[in-house]
Amino acid sequence: MTPTEQRAILSLSLLAAFADDAKDEREHAAIRRTAEGFQMTAVDLAEAYQSVLTKQTTLESAVAELTSPDAKTLAYEIALCVCEASGPSVPAELAFLKTLHAALQPAEAAPEAPVETTPLVVAAGDLESLLLKYSVLAAALELLPQTAGSLAIIPTQMKLVYDIGQRHGIALDRKSLRDFAAALGIGAVSQVIETGMRRILSGVLGGLGGETGETVGNVTGGIAGTALTFATTYALGTVADRYYASGRQIDLPMLKEEFSKLVEKAKVMQSQYGTEISNKAKELSEKFKGMEISKILSGLLQGKV
Repeated sequence: MTPTEQRAILSLSLLAAFADDAKDEREHAAIRRTAEGFQMTAVDLAEAYQSVLTKQTTLESAVAELTSPDAKTLAYEIALCVCEASGPSVPAELAFLKTLHAALQPAEAAPEAPVETTPLVVAAGDLESLLLKYSVLAAALELLPQTAGSLAIIPTQMKLVYDIGQRHGIALDRKSLRDFAAALGIGAVSQVIETGMRRILSGVLGGLGGETGETVGNVTGGIAGTALTFATTYALGTVADRYYASGRQIDLPMLKEEFSKLVEKAKVMQSQYGTEISNKAKELSEKFKGMEISKILSGLLQGKV
């Protein structure tokens, strides 16, 4: 990613923070970490602020500086994180994100609206294989250095829900995925997403411009974190399958309760796949050497791991 693209992404994150005409330190802290991740100085950040505030830099001019699909995708994701740093996006922020999305056309963008088609019959064995594949992958990501793992786990879990929707003939867009997560409530997927976003905005963005490291990271509490990530992913996929198989007719509060029970059950299952998770983490560590985060995410979401 070029320095020009990095400055454009930083400018768009500033425009995202100003979209609601409200000042929030959590949003500006996320912007500072983005600048640090791009190895920009305080002077660079101050110049970006001045350029945006004086309207020398606009959404259109910043977008014009982004030439690669990866840079466009990363620009949108960072702007989204900034808008959500202070809580759910307000109407002004949603309007900004919609305009930005249209201007950027991120490479990985899902359809704008869910498309209902004829439900498919999913074999139980096939579903179990899919759940285990994603659960092992997500748990392996937990063992990677913080930048790669923390930023990739949540998109990986959402990709599982997306794939399950497709297996039932339902094409889910970003909003549908987030609505499903929110409907399960605190203690279910929304809690995982909030945790992931806190990790991203509290330091992971600080590594956006660097490398992922050469070896699997020794993360404090990694065993417990791996078990929870494995269990959360497995439980999430299970309840998503039941929900979409029913044509979205199952009571969501009931699914929320079932999710919690499945997490506890899947924690026990995780011990059976410890070696597989460790081997997958080593494989990913080798594969991700020197790669930018945007390319890592693109590979994960395209199923190239």
